[in-house]
Amino acid sequence: MMKDFTFQTPDWQPGLREQFPVTRTWAFFDSAYETGGADFLRSASEQYFTEKSDFYPGIPMKGGSGKGSAVRRIEETRELLADLVHAPDGHHVAFAANTCQAIVMALQNFPFGENDNVVVGDIEHVSVLYPVLSLKNRGVAVRLVHPENEWSLTAESLLRQVDEHTRFVVVSYVQSASGYRIDLKKLALECHKRGCFVLTDAIQALGFTDVNMQKLGVDCLVGSGYKGLLSVEGGGFACFRDELLEKLSPYLPGPNPVLVLDRSTGSFHCTDERDARKLEVGTLPFHTIYCLNESLKQIQRIGITAIADYVEQCFMVVYESLTALGYQIDTPLERHCHSMLVDTEDKERMAAFFQENGVFLNAGHGAHIRLAVAPFTSEEDIRRLLHVAKQWQLQEQVSKQLREEGK
Repeated sequence: MMKDFTFQTPDWQPGLREQFPVTRTWAFFDSAYETGGADFLRSASEQYFTEKSDFYPGIPMKGGSGKGSAVRRIEETRELLADLVHAPDGHHVAFAANTCQAIVMALQNFPFGENDNVVVGDIEHVSVLYPVLSLKNRGVAVRLVHPENEWSLTAESLLRQVDEHTRFVVVSYVQSASGYRIDLKKLALECHKRGCFVLTDAIQALGFTDVNMQKLGVDCLVGSGYKGLLSVEGGGFACFRDELLEKLSPYLPGPNPVLVLDRSTGSFHCTDERDARKLEVGTLPFHTIYCLNESLKQIQRIGITAIADYVEQCFMVVYESLTALGYQIDTPLERHCHSMLVDTEDKERMAAFFQENGVFLNAGHGAHIRLAVAPFTSEEDIRRLLHVAKQWQLQEQVSKQLREEGK
């Protein structure tokens, strides 16, 4: 029997929730996939198109960095991202088309040598695996790590594959499939002792919890805006520490503010090796950056600590209430973030049942459904989820009884 729970809704939450149209239709528990778009993103889009047509004498024209007001907004967004993840400054942030390309940006620009290897878990999202596996074409060995179980990839299991020839360990801070949060600080500390860098895909953590790349010790952090950062698809980014950044040379160079082309000699050079913009290739995703700019300002106004505390409250209420109902949750409580795997014998039918009853979630990894809370999750959403969870149990009990009687 599930006990009732107490819940505290902070003053900022109803206003943020109102910005997300998906909440008017669903109790939405699929933020590990996306957050559905917000009304403030419509306003950011309108601002983009307004400023795009704003031509005037002396308008800044800077090639790949943009023109007019976009130049300022792009640089402002770099600073907002740097502030969010505690990167040194905005020039340690490079934009890409998506998370996958941000990983490519870091790995393909690195000067790998003979016998070098990279370590990665085999349960990683394909957006992580493809860029790593592509290094085989350059003669880099890829060491695939199979975890102890299907949902937990630990620092210890990765470190067992690290040797003197390992140049990177590539890992998601929070696993997309399971919601498992790795001990990234321990991993980075041990990797640095052994002379290798740590690249982390933080898309499943950003916006749901405070991510401090300096305290974690990671050398490159990549992500995108359409999940916890409450923005849209079509843009990714990479944030670097100096120790890695100064080793990277543009593998696929293109127009950007840091590269200078000498047409007379057919050569180019970089004006600052510690400026991540040297890795950008041509025109940036302006529209997406406008949207991300506004999303980051929304998060900044509320405060990431306040958001993280609220997401944690929502997660714990759902976790404890489902457990009390008898559900088995396989995401380890001590290593969680905002999503969880709930064990089930028929994930497709269970997910469909929840959706038919107004709760949006999806079938997950293995024999599970995956559900995830968000900053706009409400107490009403959680109560609706738990009500449907009890209905599902009753339906399954009746079905089981009928099957037994029919034998």
